[in-house]
Amino acid sequence: MQGTTDARIDRHRRRLLTAAAALTGSATLNLTLAIRNVLAMANVPPVPGVNALKGTLTINGKPAAVGDPVAPGDTLVTGPESEAVVVHNRDALLIRADTRLRIDSDDATLINLMRITAGAVLSVWGSRQQAIGITTPIASIGIRGTGIYIEVRPDLTYACTCYGVADLVPVAAPGKLKTVKTTYHDAPHYIYPDPDQPLVEAPVINHTDAELIMLEALFRRVPPFTEHPNYLRGGGGY
Repeated sequence: MQGTTDARIDRHRRRLLTAAAALTGSATLNLTLAIRNVLAMANVPPVPGVNALKGTLTINGKPAAVGDPVAPGDTLVTGPESEAVVVHNRDALLIRADTRLRIDSDDATLINLMRITAGAVLSVWGSRQQAIGITTPIASIGIRGTGIYIEVRPDLTYACTCYGVADLVPVAAPGKLKTVKTTYHDAPHYIYPDPDQPLVEAPVINHTDAELIMLEALFRRVPPFTEHPNYLRGGGGY
């Protein structure tokens, strides 16, 4: 099994290097991530806590820097034109600008609750027995071992289950829970505070396959969609 995983990672190393070259001059962390994750695939362990940072990040109101620890109970806030990668155990979060979130757990080893009150987060999660809860002012989402992108706006929550299974629960209509099972960004949704029409299908927006590959590569993992026909063809990629 390890040999198969290594072969898949090696096969996608060229994609990461290509992404790094293509993203030169980008205003985002993507270039930094590409380089960092190529190194990670050479068995360099990821930096725990704040793994990468562009702009500003505070943890519990105090300015943070790369290498600072992150623990359950912490509140993280990014500034304008900022972006941060946070690693905790086998999970990684790519936190966009102007985001406010809190991570929680009932033990010190695994995050099992993330509360996002503003902004956007792309996250990948290692396997575990306990489900992970993600809450916003408009939605409650339950996931397990999933790649997911959440964007919180004043009037809606956007959720793309990039791969895995998620229960989407509108706060305005909890009885209209919808379970989605996806392999390749198959069921993005807008979630509204409207009890009559709380869930609406949506397009794939504001996150990319390259970002997911880079986050998973921090742990020498490869997203399952890398074997999907649309991804392999290239034309259907995001």
